[in-house]
Amino acid sequence: MSNHSWCGPARQRRSARGARRERVDDAESGFTFSSSGNTQIHHSNKGDRIMAFFRFLPELDPVTGLLTLQRELERAFQSPFGNLGPSGRGVFPPVNVFSDRDGYVVKVEVPGIAPDQLAIEGNGRTLTISGTRDVAAPKGGAFHRRERGAGQFSRSLQLPEDLDVGAAQASCKHGVLTIRIPKREEAKPRQINVQAA
Repeated sequence: MSNHSWCGPARQRRSARGARRERVDDAESGFTFSSSGNTQIHHSNKGDRIMAFFRFLPELDPVTGLLTLQRELERAFQSPFGNLGPSGRGVFPPVNVFSDRDGYVVKVEVPGIAPDQLAIEGNGRTLTISGTRDVAAPKGGAFHRRERGAGQFSRSLQLPEDLDVGAAQASCKHGVLTIRIPKREEAKPRQINVQAA
């Protein structure tokens, strides 16, 4: 299995903190930002499907957390192939995945996050997008309302076997991270010429 990373040394060190990236407590505001999630891509003859197994919300209180978990589990059992519509509230960053003739394209909404605060790692068939979103009050100021989450986040995608993660390319423009992962050469469709006999 290969392990690839598309970030500088500083981001690699930050992403190596392991479980700390899944939950960040802000002592100043008492706000907890939990936004780690897993998405698996499943194939069928009818096309590609995206399944989000877990969605995490900022923890408001224990009752809200339990009710949210119950709704998510009910939704997962009612729709075993996942919801192909917009992601639910609380999933960060939201991800769209689509395929074309040459491979897969992953689009990740990361508004307000600088490219050097993002890390993309490929390990075997798993692609992980992680980073940090800082939301600080102006110097000398204080928050009166805080709805934008801050802290570290991580999303993982399980990729099909026919993709070449080592040849992936990433770019970030207008708050949208685009990752193109090509198919392996042997998996790409080929034109076969017909010769007269």
